[in-house]
Amino acid sequence: MAEAEKPWDAVFNQVRVTRWPGCVYPHPPQVSESSLDAAEKQLGTRFPESYRAFMTRFGPGEIEGRISLRRPTAEEIGDETGGYYDFLEYVAERFAIDLAWIHQLVLFASDGLGDAYGWHPAEITSSAPHECRFYHIQRAPLYPPHVVGNTFADLLHWAAMEAIEGPTEDIQEFQFTPRALRLRTTPKHSDVQNWLFFNNRTARLIARSIRDQGRVEAFPILADALQDAGCTNADLLDSCRTGNPDIDGAWVLQVLLGKG
Repeated sequence: MAEAEKPWDAVFNQVRVTRWPGCVYPHPPQVSESSLDAAEKQLGTRFPESYRAFMTRFGPGEIEGRISLRRPTAEEIGDETGGYYDFLEYVAERFAIDLAWIHQLVLFASDGLGDAYGWHPAEITSSAPHECRFYHIQRAPLYPPHVVGNTFADLLHWAAMEAIEGPTEDIQEFQFTPRALRLRTTPKHSDVQNWLFFNNRTARLIARSIRDQGRVEAFPILADALQDAGCTNADLLDSCRTGNPDIDGAWVLQVLLGKG
């Protein structure tokens, strides 16, 4: 039996995931229900269901190119929350800040301006599924915390609206970039040339057919040809065999053939 659709599914299905070709990303996202349960227990709070669902589906990363979601662990959320509290306590004497209220927030994200994003565990907006009110807390203490929605899906919609210049009636997609594990290891140019010209230029001919004729199904064959030529670069071989042709494959072709 198919799983019943959740209230946030319509929004999550519109999330457009973008990745940088030169980076390695976890696939699938390395966030499990058990790890979320452990974080809840350590932090002594219950996560909103929509936030849990986003994390298990997409993981940590960046929303709309500006809001950085921390990994949902007690350590990272604790660092985000604690760091912001320290700042507010430093300026509290000069501004009318309700520290008691703010100290109840669970902060899980920040942006380049130093603003924080979190939910208030006591402000429950739905009991089934469990949801809480989400806030945007500006670094400038002159501005009070701003409600951005009653679910994590609402926060996504708010972030997309903030990213658009000018009025709009509808949001067609939401931008998200997962957190990269590391940069790919680029092989030396001399090694690449040796692989390309091995065995009557087999690897080079395959790579050019992929680039010029769109034969993306030949990436696994390219991996075999590179390996036969002595290539042991795991990032290059794995990108050919299991990667996304438009992302990982693009990096492979750039390494082998340049930007042309």
